[in-house]
Amino acid sequence: MNVNLDGTLFQTEEEGVNLLSFLLERGVDIAYGCRAGACCSCRVLDLDSNRDLLACQTPINRSFNLSLASPEVESSPVNVNFVESLRSGTLLVGAARCLLTLGDKVSFDAKPDVWTVVGGNANGTCFWSSNSYASPLHYKMLTRAQTRPSKSSDSNLTSAFDGRVLLLVEPSLFELVEYIETLYTDHTENTMIEGEGDDIDLSAFRFQRFQSVVIVGQALCSRDWEKVLLEAKMRSEHLISLPLVSAHRS
Repeated sequence: MNVNLDGTLFQTEEEGVNLLSFLLERGVDIAYGCRAGACCSCRVLDLDSNRDLLACQTPINRSFNLSLASPEVESSPVNVNFVESLRSGTLLVGAARCLLTLGDKVSFDAKPDVWTVVGGNANGTCFWSSNSYASPLHYKMLTRAQTRPSKSSDSNLTSAFDGRVLLLVEPSLFELVEYIETLYTDHTENTMIEGEGDDIDLSAFRFQRFQSVVIVGQALCSRDWEKVLLEAKMRSEHLISLPLVSAHRS
């Protein structure tokens, strides 16, 4: 298998080796941090699909045509109102002058931290990072840290939460539920289940229909939820995944 990185060709016969480790062992100067997919520092551009990959989460099971150069994105001003330290990470709330939706990832003022949109309130958009410290830094500009997938299942967030919502969340990320719930409308009927991995049983919802199913947590998002819902004979207009990682794992 070949890994072409900005014109430099690397080869390997070992299938499944971690892409980040593979590049570092060959002297590639690639940024990285947590190695858990949370900081998104090690993202590379897959030129074949024009989508970002996290090198630390990507096994080499095919040939890749990659670039360390990220697509150019426009920056947008943001007024940060406060930064709050949570058990699971850090919450930043600010008013941004650009359209953001649940799950979007942004970075501020060229800093390496990556923040995920997890809700909004009267003070602005709620951004969350797994970093377990509250930073006193003043943020002035934001840019999208990750291009939005072309196949979007939550194109209309207003309609996505205007009805029955099933929220599946990992216990370590329970603190973020109240911020996600800020997106609910007066017509939202919310059901929440806490669980990890394959522990969540949806048999009680057999033949039921939801406006949205929201999955919070990297471990939960690793399941094929389209298949799970199909097997449970459940229907959902929107399937929204937030593959977040907690700063503190038990």
